[in-house]
Amino acid sequence: KNGNLHIRFGENIWFNTNEKIHLIAKGQRTELRKNDDGYLKPVINPKDNSVETRAFVALGGATDVEVSGTSALGGPLKLYYSARGFKKAFNDMNRNCASNRLAVWLR
Repeated sequence: KNGNLHIRFGENIWFNTNEKIHLIAKGQRTELRKNDDGYLKPVINPKDNSVETRAFVALGGATDVEVSGTSALGGPLKLYYSARGFKKAFNDMNRNCASNRLAVWLR
């Protein structure tokens, strides 16, 4: 969207967004926050986009992803997603749509 890459890990309404929500991929934990569009996304360091980049690196080598936090109804909530194929899809998109400018995100 508008030259930016967006990735969604769940909907705000599923979680208590006043509590911490994490993406766990390849043993790496990245905090997620609610977004104005109704979806969860990685917390981004505005100086260098470091957290978002780390999330992509973890996804690039992961086979499974977990999103965990507190349910909007109370109690723990864990969602599991397959990440198989993410790296290939990302590389295809990078090659076909971004002239290989995004390859550094998966390193």
